[in-house]
Amino acid sequence: EMYADMNFYGWSGHRTMRWGHAHPSWTFWSLPFLCDLLYERFSSAGRVTKIQVWSFQDVADVGVSQVLASGNKISRQAKFDHFMWEDEDMLNVALWRDGATKDWCKFDLEWALFKERYDVSEKPFDDSKWYPNGMPMVFISMHNTKQFEVTDWLLSWLARCHKLGPPKCNAEGTWPPKNCHEDSSHERALRRKPREYIQLMCCCVEPRLSKWISWGGKWFDDSSKVPGKMPKMKKNRTCTLP
Repeated sequence: EMYADMNFYGWSGHRTMRWGHAHPSWTFWSLPFLCDLLYERFSSAGRVTKIQVWSFQDVADVGVSQVLASGNKISRQAKFDHFMWEDEDMLNVALWRDGATKDWCKFDLEWALFKERYDVSEKPFDDSKWYPNGMPMVFISMHNTKQFEVTDWLLSWLARCHKLGPPKCNAEGTWPPKNCHEDSSHERALRRKPREYIQLMCCCVEPRLSKWISWGGKWFDDSSKVPGKMPKMKKNRTCTLP
C-alpha cells in the first residue's frame, strides 16, 4: 500500500508512525534533533565513525529541556545508508528511531483538490494499518505548484473569490462544474464572459471559503469541531489538526 510504507525499503527498523511527507513544521525545540540529523549525515560521508547524539526516546515524557539539561546522549554509528539519499527518507527514519508518534493531518494538498467542489474522498489518504479511515484534509496550503501558468490562474481567481465571500452556486450534486477544469473548452468559453467568470469559478472551491477541513463526508469550519472519529469509524485518528 502506497500510504502504509511509501514502498520504502531503505531501513528495516521499527516504524512508530506512517511515512510523512517532507513538509514538516517545527519550533526551536526541534533544533537539537535537526542538528544531530545533519551531524550524522556529514559524518557518514567518509569512513564509518562513532558519534554522540541526543537521546530523545523519553522526550515525550520529560521534555526536550530535561534531556538537554541531563546531558543524556547515546553513541551512534555514522555510516552511509540507503535512507540517506534524500531529506524525506532520512527525516522519516530519524523520527522512527526516536520513537516519534505525532504527525499532522494532511494540510499540504495537491492544488487540484482545491477546485473539486464536494467531490473528495470520504477516507482520503487511507491505508489499512495507520489510517484505515483516512485522515482529515486541511485546505490551507498547496503542494506541487510547479506549473507557473496554472498556479497563477488558480491563485488569481481564488483571491477574488475570497473577496466576494462564499458563492451562491446552482450546480447540482457534488461534482464541480465543467468550467473548473483548467484550460478546458468550457473554461475558455467562460472567459469570454468576464462578469460571470469569477462567480462561476468560485463554485469550484465550494465550500472551502467557509469550511476548510474535510473528512468522512463532512466539512468543518473549525478544527475543534472535528471529532476523533466519525460515525461508523472504529479507530480514532492520531494526526493533529492546526
